[in-house]
Amino acid sequence: MEVLMVTAELSPYVRATETGDSVAALSRALTQQGHKVTVALPNFDGLADTGLMVARRLSPLELSDGSAVTVFDGQLPSGVGVVLFESKAVPLRSAPFGEDGKDYPDNAARFAMLCRAAVALCEQRAKQGKPFELVHAHDWPAAFLPLLPGCPPCVLTVHDPERQGTLPFKELEPLGLTADPENKERLRLGTRASVLKGGTLSAKVVTAISPTAALELKDPERFGPLATALAEAEVEIHGVLGGVDYGTFNPAVDTALRSRFDAEAPEKKGNSKTALCRELEFDLQPDRPLVVYADDIDKDAGADWVVSILAELLKRDVLVLVTGSGNAKSIVRQLGSAKLKRLENFRFIESNVPAERRRSLAAADIALVPSRSRLSGHSVRVAQRYGAVPVALNVAGNADAIVDCDSELLTGTGFLFDEPSPDALLAATERALAATSNPAWGKLRQRVMRLDLGWEGPARRYAQLYRLALKS
Repeated sequence: MEVLMVTAELSPYVRATETGDSVAALSRALTQQGHKVTVALPNFDGLADTGLMVARRLSPLELSDGSAVTVFDGQLPSGVGVVLFESKAVPLRSAPFGEDGKDYPDNAARFAMLCRAAVALCEQRAKQGKPFELVHAHDWPAAFLPLLPGCPPCVLTVHDPERQGTLPFKELEPLGLTADPENKERLRLGTRASVLKGGTLSAKVVTAISPTAALELKDPERFGPLATALAEAEVEIHGVLGGVDYGTFNPAVDTALRSRFDAEAPEKKGNSKTALCRELEFDLQPDRPLVVYADDIDKDAGADWVVSILAELLKRDVLVLVTGSGNAKSIVRQLGSAKLKRLENFRFIESNVPAERRRSLAAADIALVPSRSRLSGHSVRVAQRYGAVPVALNVAGNADAIVDCDSELLTGTGFLFDEPSPDALLAATERALAATSNPAWGKLRQRVMRLDLGWEGPARRYAQLYRLALKS
């Protein structure tokens, strides 16, 4: 099957959210299964410095409105094709959505250009006798696609329902997306337009990033008017729990680790813990649990809750390591305070280097994953991959990725808490700490590491949904 994926981000070259990770991993997995995948995205300022090799086409691509875009072609090491679009009508940006917490004012125009160019590319390929059979759109930047004439059958994946591309209708008028009365009605959300709503009502197949996330998309208490519109339109949403990219997250071959291990040799994980504890000058006590938070330092990831429980948690016989970086400067300041620095059982590593986070998880007994807004459960699955038993809020992807442990540790793959609060996080962490003294703890960790977390299964499921879109 020949598939064109359209997105605003592609890891590791340009990334703002976990969407970029999913696009990269899914496109690679589909390619390995024999499909031909090309990823289309806007060109970005500084993208050439990331190591992505592309060549500029001599002839520009003409769009339906008479304008033209410059096209750059390339290929990833995985064999996935890459196409970049650049237009003089919108400036090059250095990030997918914005900087310093503020969205770019021209996002709608930039993403509309991306989608128009994608449709024009599809039409060009069809004329050349090499058509894309299907388009896979990701989030609101690509949700324009199924609204455009000439678009092939479209599958739309909603990764982040919080970003809906909501804007005044007057901003869409110059883009020509409201000329069709039916399109305008599909876009309408109250007095404004929602690009994500318009896309979900127009796509052949709509998917969410986990089964629970698919249910939540129709819950008005969770997503308000968008959820109401989807429920009233009886849009079928297919939840597909993603995987972990084994090319990146594999403790058996990860060169960032001092000692490599897997589910069949879990005892070697202890070597990673010992090495990291020595490096951080922790008191070496092998049976002393190491609790790690290895994620972004912001409220979305729950770093504020971690800060809230530190004083109480550090009274226990436990080691705590926080690794990450972020724009929440007040949280970063608290983690780096002189009071915490004086504690012998706490360390903070401010770093945005992915390998640093993997090293931390490889050493961890317990991973704190208190995110209350991310729906993918990706951080939970990465922790599991590295044998760090997760403690996570019972939401969407986390609920799909974790079976809550019973008191005897005979079943379960982590520890869930229901109430979104620091107190509930602390209680769940204490439950996990108590479990480390259970003789069955080693079996729990091995069970967690034996989980099938790869992208092969999810890729096959997406291929099934592609065929469903083609039939419909």
